Amino acid sequence: MENKALVMFKKTIQKSNEDRIFIKPLCDFFEIDSENQVVNIKNDHILAKSYGKDRNKMMFGDNYPRVFLTKKGFVRWVQLISPKMIALHLRQKFEQYQELLFDFMFGSVEHESKMHKDINRIHKLERLYSKIGIEIKRIKTDINLYLSEKYLQTTIQWNQQKPINKK
Repeated sequence: MENKALVMFKKTIQKSNEDRIFIKPLCDFFEIDSENQVVNIKNDHILAKSYGKDRNKMMFGDNYPRVFLTKKGFVRWVQLISPKMIALHLRQKFEQYQELLFDFMFGSVEHESKMHKDINRIHKLERLYSKIGIEIKRIKTDINLYLSEKYLQTTIQWNQQKPINKK
């Protein structure tokens, strides 16, 4: 399922640079009338500020200017498209597309949240690891001192020069 979604995004999200995404590939993929979508884009107060036209001969094979949207505008536009206007055989894919688009464009919010928790946890564990390492070294030093003193006592030679008198 994830691979199909990735293929779908690669076919529909064509960028001229990091923030300009052409609408034509998505319209072609989901069999949407792109001219009608341009009218919808111009009539939306947010999208009207997010669109423009650009040429890309390498991507499209001609020098014809095509409508693009910023990332923010592209996400809004896709969310505004009613799945009812998509052909029946593509409707389920389009609904999946709408559901996954934000995560694809900006990263999964759930993953982002978990990552921040994991980063904080690893920092805490590293601090604890450092403290535990220091404590282990201290205890090992104490044990070595104890053992050294104990075995040092057993190796002391007693030189008795006087016999012990028994009474």
